[in-house]
Amino acid sequence: MQRLYHKIRRESYKRFFWWITIPSAVLLTALYGLFFLHNPDLSKVNPSLTKETMLVVPPNETMAQIADSLKKQGFIRSEITFRAAAKMISAGHRIHGGTFQIHRGLTNLQLIEDIIGTKYQIIFQLSIPEGFRLKDVAEAADASLGVNQYDFIRAAGDSAYLHWLGWPAQAMTAEGYLYPDNYKWLYPLNGRTLLQSLVTRFHQMVPDSLLTKAEYRGLSPYQVVTVAS
Repeated sequence: MQRLYHKIRRESYKRFFWWITIPSAVLLTALYGLFFLHNPDLSKVNPSLTKETMLVVPPNETMAQIADSLKKQGFIRSEITFRAAAKMISAGHRIHGGTFQIHRGLTNLQLIEDIIGTKYQIIFQLSIPEGFRLKDVAEAADASLGVNQYDFIRAAGDSAYLHWLGWPAQAMTAEGYLYPDNYKWLYPLNGRTLLQSLVTRFHQMVPDSLLTKAEYRGLSPYQVVTVAS
């Protein structure tokens, strides 16, 4: 009877061991796959793909949309595992808009940390000192922001676009209306969006009343900006 008791007890221990071991192993494997398994680096098999790229995350972007974008670009193996990993660490509540430098071959956890952090966030900066003319701004934007200088000059000479942005009727070019300052952006720009941003800063710093007074005194917008800055 005692022998039977010990046998049953041993069998119980074995069943308990496997009941604990197998689910634990499955759970650990799943967690490893979610967080620590490296995604494929497709640039190693396809030379046309770059090792890194810029990921633009618009304001109010969801983690599902980010996962879809990463999957389409071949940075993650599965949107489902990426979203599951993000959900488990509540990353969706820490998304902030911006542009990020991301790399291939990272784990889901590494990608998530890069996207919700600031270490790999790109800040686009442009410095316009006093005395810069339109051509100088265009060349600086090309060098610092990657904005084609000729696209910017074309936009700056488009009187219809300038008037749509709020320039006075007599303004036929943006020459003289570019406020000297240190500018920062979270997203890439093109010629028109850069000009629009510079126009906004001009209106913030130089009120219409000041322009009216300057026109009455025979001063050019460039002279007004020089005084205002």
